[in-house]
Amino acid sequence: MSDIADIALDTKFLHDLYDRSFMAAAAVTTEGRIVYSNPVFSQLNEKIVSEVCGAASDTPTEKLLFSGPSSYHMFVTPYEGLSIVTLSPCGSLFDDYIPMLSAAVRDTLNKVTNASDRIDENFNSGDIMTALLNSIDSSLMALLSEFIIPEHIFALRSSKPEDFPVVSVSEGARRFAEELSGIISSQPVAMSTTISPGMFARVDLKALILVFAGFIVSCMEAEFYMDAISVRLERTGESSMTFTVSCSNITKKPQTLVSYSLSKKLPFQPEEELARLIEEKFDCRIKHFVGEGYMNTSAEIPMAESPFGSSVKNSKGMFFGYSRFSETNIMLSRFRLNPRYKFKSTDERNILKDEKDT
Repeated sequence: MSDIADIALDTKFLHDLYDRSFMAAAAVTTEGRIVYSNPVFSQLNEKIVSEVCGAASDTPTEKLLFSGPSSYHMFVTPYEGLSIVTLSPCGSLFDDYIPMLSAAVRDTLNKVTNASDRIDENFNSGDIMTALLNSIDSSLMALLSEFIIPEHIFALRSSKPEDFPVVSVSEGARRFAEELSGIISSQPVAMSTTISPGMFARVDLKALILVFAGFIVSCMEAEFYMDAISVRLERTGESSMTFTVSCSNITKKPQTLVSYSLSKKLPFQPEEELARLIEEKFDCRIKHFVGEGYMNTSAEIPMAESPFGSSVKNSKGMFFGYSRFSETNIMLSRFRLNPRYKFKSTDERNILKDEKDT
């Protein structure tokens, strides 16, 4: 027993032990100065390192840290003016769990929707029941909207660029604009579209549309009501195009839209991680800009040759409408702009005006 105690007191032994560890470890002073770190710790990014520098504590603590796609359990053990900090990766179990949880949510949504449709067909006696059915439906869709970005993140992480075919970004942009216009048609929002035809790229178009839909949601949740939305796709270089979505609030009209999504502030933002993966996988450049009275999100996308040959030069001029489970419709369902069940006479807002508060 005494031999073990002697070894434990041997500083060199402890130094070598941490140097061989698979977990990141560091010793931090109360002033936030790192006096020792092992080789694994040197591989961490600056955000995590800064968290460790501020982790010194007089009592043992545990904390969950997020940085981009990575997450860690941080354990802090104080000892005579120092804090021994160890970091344990915890992303793998999370990655396995979220797709399963997302599938369970989608299965539940399908079952509840089928039951609600049957109630609407056989027992709906008026607008009050219609409003309640829409409340159930939109709440479930808002829940689904919380999972759709993580779903795309996990899919992209395990994908290669060559897994995605060359697609018409022109048709995708036009379809997105038409779908968005249909969803917000009940709102006094000006919609403008400028889309150059015949442009193709190898890109995950659904993920890109989801980034834009998330941007529009953030504008709808802001302090002022949106006056206008613009969707533009234009050639901006010899072999590149720029896809831009802009929102304006020049009149500074107070916000009237209500988001039925849970308000949250997290250190890890799924929208930012999805944009990062699109940039990494497809050599895109996604930028965000905020000006006086307007803001936009743009994606510079490398162009590719049309898989249909040079004969395809123009858009087809078709109206697509929108799909119930499209990325855009799911995200904007948080605002109940597109009710599934139709009213006969009464305004839903008069029936459920106090629902948000209760």
